[in-house]
Amino acid sequence: MPADLPADVRALAGALAAVYRGTSDRRAPWIADETFTCDGGAVAAKLTADRLGIDATLHVGIYQHVDPEIRATSMGYDPDDCTDEEWDDILDEAEEMMDEHHHWVTVRGSDGVEYLLDPNGPARGEDHILTLTDASRRYEDGAPYLVYDPDDDPDRIADAIYPGLRGQVDQAIAARE
Repeated sequence: MPADLPADVRALAGALAAVYRGTSDRRAPWIADETFTCDGGAVAAKLTADRLGIDATLHVGIYQHVDPEIRATSMGYDPDDCTDEEWDDILDEAEEMMDEHHHWVTVRGSDGVEYLLDPNGPARGEDHILTLTDASRRYEDGAPYLVYDPDDDPDRIADAIYPGLRGQVDQAIAARE
């Protein structure tokens, strides 16, 4: 996480960390492996920002991977489980799929800067929170809505798709007060 984040964005990051800590042992449906699913994590970020009074926008779009090896591992492949020839074939496949349907959130911090929160950033070796200027070249709005329409009410989305998420967000916010 960048060291120079404004207090409101830092508070959002802390509250999101509390949401994650409060759910990781129960394997909630918005968590995959060690990170939020992109769709569940984006809804969690939007709900948390809303509760903190931070202007946030949900996005559904395309993430452009920059490295075929990272793309291959995000697809579930492990080079240690493959021969060199198999890994080369997997990298060829990954090279053809460098764009990925994705969900993220942008927020406008109190410093006037727009930040992008990507629930899966750390899984790709990136920060969870980036300035939009630093990240925009890899994120493109406008993919079809496969999970939810980002213009829908995030509370309704959470109730319909991620049972317990709203309660976990509210609990994390209440613990901060």
